Amino acid sequence: MQSQVGKNGRFELSAVFDEAMADLRFWDEYWRLVPERTSPLYQAPALTKLAGGAKIWLKREGLNGYASHSRYHIAGQILLARRMRRSEIITDCGSARHGIECAMVCSQLGMKCTVFMGAKDALRQQENVKSITRLGAIFISVNIGSKKLRAAAAEAMRASTNRFQTAYYLPSCPVGPHPYPLIARTFQSIVGTQTISQILNACGKFPNVVIAPMSGIGTGIGLLYPFLAFPSIRIVGVESIGSAALCHGSNGIFFGAYTKVLQDNNGQILESASLCPSMDFPASEPEAAHWYECGRLECTLASDEDVLNGLKMMKEAEGIECGLDTAHAVKSTIKIAEGLTCDDVVILLVTGSDDIRPEIDESMGFTLSHGGGASPRGWI
Repeated sequence: MQSQVGKNGRFELSAVFDEAMADLRFWDEYWRLVPERTSPLYQAPALTKLAGGAKIWLKREGLNGYASHSRYHIAGQILLARRMRRSEIITDCGSARHGIECAMVCSQLGMKCTVFMGAKDALRQQENVKSITRLGAIFISVNIGSKKLRAAAAEAMRASTNRFQTAYYLPSCPVGPHPYPLIARTFQSIVGTQTISQILNACGKFPNVVIAPMSGIGTGIGLLYPFLAFPSIRIVGVESIGSAALCHGSNGIFFGAYTKVLQDNNGQILESASLCPSMDFPASEPEAAHWYECGRLECTLASDEDVLNGLKMMKEAEGIECGLDTAHAVKSTIKIAEGLTCDDVVILLVTGSDDIRPEIDESMGFTLSHGGGASPRGWI
């Protein structure tokens, strides 16, 4: 893997990353590959009225013009791989949009791309899986273990270890040995920096609260990180109740990172569960775990029913088809805004629709839709 020691005695990926961050030529190439398409910051009048308190603003990252809202760190890491003279990108994904984005960037740069995905997740995203292969990537369905993101990540890491001289492992989630979490957060924090500039231009002041789903792809971390510098701003993350490593986990080592992990008293990793494939992971991002332990990050939970109601609320109130990760945070956003005044400001990260078929039990009163997303009975 990229944690091997280079000739200069430093870890190779860490050295290349540090050098790239200080190299203007790297950033020139980066911004040519990722033309700046700042997603809009939109005031949500219907949600604001529904809450009856603070003004709710939506960072519409689903409108950034890319297949995945994690484009920033995908492109950055692929450029780092090329600097390391790697010819292949090996990645894992819960959301197939991550795989699509990796395949697109690799195609642009003439690099080989291999995407590992859990068989259960692939079954729920068949059309997007077809897009991955149409872009020239090799797609591998992982039919062992959980058959979800955790299994895909393990197989992708194993494959990259066997081909470390030619392949670069690009994790879809910001968990793994240093410096992977740092790299993902650094590039994705472009989202948070954009948001600060946008809210100051729109309102002339900072928000009172910033809210993001704690999705494995790192965009939530990227939004929240720049706001940490301002102690008066509340930072809130929302976890899936079945994969709440921050709220229900304990400190441990997972995929080479010391972080919050869902584990038993013997250190055995527990199975996670979430309607959102990119949140269905038994560990948290290491920095988020640190923020949570320090009391800087607040964390709330969302049930499957909360997620489906969040999808419905965003669609009916604002006409927005959001991602399943964002749907986790809608209820918490409304509740927090209710407790504030009309002069206060709350920002919620909004990702685009994933075209994922949620697995819903009939007893909940929901059925599988035939397109993307879930449809409660009586609502289309």
